[in-house]
Amino acid sequence: AGAYAEAAAKQRAEVAGALRTAGAAHLRLSTDRDWLLDIVNFVAARRHRHNRRAEVR
Repeated sequence: AGAYAEAAAKQRAEVAGALRTAGAAHLRLSTDRDWLLDIVNFVAARRHRHNRRAEVR
């Protein structure tokens, strides 16, 4: 891979790591996929996890 691709991959990894450290949710989107469906699935999974945690309390 070229220098640009390597630098971009490194930056994506650093951003993902920083988001994980902060406890923030992270959704990677790509225009070569159905990104709207990806967003719907992401939100549904987060709601499911949130509801399961609420039931345990």
